[in-house]
Amino acid sequence: MAELAITSGREAGRTIGFQDDAITIGRAPDNVLVLDDPAVSGHHCTVVRDGGKVTLRDLDSTNGTVLNGNPVKEARLKPGDTVGIGDVTLVVKGDDIDIEPPSPDAEAPTPAPSAPKPAPAPKPSAAGAMPPTVQGPSPFGAKKDTKWIWVSALVLVGLLVIAALAFFFFRLYES
Repeated sequence: MAELAITSGREAGRTIGFQDDAITIGRAPDNVLVLDDPAVSGHHCTVVRDGGKVTLRDLDSTNGTVLNGNPVKEARLKPGDTVGIGDVTLVVKGDDIDIEPPSPDAEAPTPAPSAPKPAPAPKPSAAGAMPPTVQGPSPFGAKKDTKWIWVSALVLVGLLVIAALAFFFFRLYES
């Protein structure tokens, strides 16, 4: 008879047998297998048996469902497979489970979506060269050398200070 054996977590040692029906697994009390684990969603996943075929389906759980160490959305189960749900591990047992590989027309296990990978950092290139993604003319025009503006402004301020001091001392000398 097909069954799920709980091998870790608070329910370790417990087994759930099933026939041609679905086992709902989650934290909510209306599930067939209720797991008291904060990492388990209210309605986490189902294990459905149709004849000799057993299928695991994740129910868009928050922390995902893991089959033999890999996150999955849906996959066929066979004896010896380990299913991770939160901190609970279940092992599939039974000599009446169809272990024939699915036909080529059948869908492959659907892996869980993963977070998008960040783009690799651009490799350093020749000094002053721009990465290929930003080469080309700038919409702001060419960069201009503004050093002469600062020097001119500093000279002008200096001349104004000298003129002001000269005016002040000249007025003081006349009185």
